[in-house]
Amino acid sequence: MREDRTNPISRLLIMLPLTAIALLALTPFFWLIAATVKRGNDLFNYPFLPWHALNTLTLDNFRSL
Repeated sequence: MREDRTNPISRLLIMLPLTAIALLALTPFFWLIAATVKRGNDLFNYPFLPWHALNTLTLDNFRSL
């Protein structure tokens, strides 16, 4: 069998950009999930979740369906 002799630094240089691209690609999905638990007036006030006021999150958006 062939041994994996890949240099750890070159492996890191490949994985870092791939991880960054994956996070950028998943950002809209994270925002979508965060938007489902916010109130309508908080939707554009906080980019993701209001960390200082997590008690304002609600599931009313699902109840109205």
